[in-house]
Formats: sequence, structure tokens, C-alpha cells
Amino acid sequence: MTRSFPLLRLAVLGLALSVTVQLACSEGGGTGPNPVPTTLTLNKTSVALDALGATDALSATVRDQNGNIMSGASVSWTSSSAAVASVSASGVVTAVANGSATVTASSGAANGQASVTVAQRAAQLQKLSGDVQTAPVATVLTDSLVLIVNDSRGNAIAGVNVVFAASASGGSVSPGSAATDAAGRVAAQWSFGTAAGAHAVTA
Repeated sequence: MTRSFPLLRLAVLGLALSVTVQLACSEGGGTGPNPVPTTLTLNKTSVALDALGATDALSATVRDQNGNIMSGASVSWTSSSAAVASVSASGVVTAVANGSATVTASSGAANGQASVTVAQRAAQLQKLSGDVQTAPVATVLTDSLVLIVNDSRGNAIAGVNVVFAASASGGSVSPGSAATDAAGRVAAQWSFGTAAGAHAVTA
């Protein structure tokens, strides 16, 4: 009987040691801190749109504190001037008016920016009135020549300079050049020369 007690104590100590080791392994075997959005980069840092309603798509890449891409990270989009350029929830930028704006993408504390410039470019010159008139030589045509300047999506452009030139012996046009008004229109008066026949004015 006296020899069984030390053996029993040794067995109990061994069990206690085993439990302690298992608990220590369990506490130290975690997967580390959760991923946190740390950096955000955009596929482009500048966008240029030359027509109202024109669009361009931005995309964001979010990385965590370890530099790993976070494919499921939520990204929000904002524009510093929605009256110039709006941006959708998916990062599509749309031109609204001539000017500049900054689009910002954010995910947590990480963010990235792209500058946006909207500058309409003349793509269409449309005749509104004054075409196919007939008049005696050396007279001023009754109807003015009226044109409208549009961008590639059919939106009128203000402030575009239009130059008029009559064909040889076709007389003169006044003014020889003029800027389009707020509605994108410009007008000129055609005075026939002294040569009879068909003539033309180029704008």
C-alpha cells in the first residue's frame, strides 16, 4: 500500500502536464488578425471625356495589411462635383457638363482618386436654315445661314469658333467667323456677288 501512493501522484501530474500543453497549443495556433483594407489603387488616375453623356469605367484594387488582394472588399464611389461628372456605385464615370472633378473610391480607411476632365469637342456641324436659296446677283439673301455645332453624342457646344468662306465669285459672308451661342448656334449673312450661277458657302 505504501508504494502505490507515489505512483498515483506521478500519474496525476502527468495528466495535468498533458492538459496544460494542449491548452497552450490551442491558444497559440490562431490564424492571425483579420484582413483590413489598407491600400486602394485605381486602374487609371485620370479620365478625359469629350462629349456630354460619354462614360468611362474605373475599377479599384484593395489590398490588406499584408499586401494581399481583398477580392470581396466593399468599395464606395463619390464625385467632388456631380454637376460635372457623376459616378455610379460600380465606378462608371459619366460626363454631365464641361469642367473638372475628382472621383474618390473608398474601402474602409483606404482610398484612391482619379481626376476627371470634361471638355466637349466639336464632331458635328449641322445646317439649320439658309440652305438652297435663290436670289438675284449682288443682293443679300433673305434668310441667314444658321448652323449648330454638336459633340459626338449630339449635344450642342457653346463658344466654338466657326469660319465661313464663300466659293469663288460667290460673294461674301458676314461675319467671316463667329462663336456659337449658348445653344451651340451660329448665324451669318450671305451677300451674292455679281456672277450668276450656283454658289456655296463652307463653314
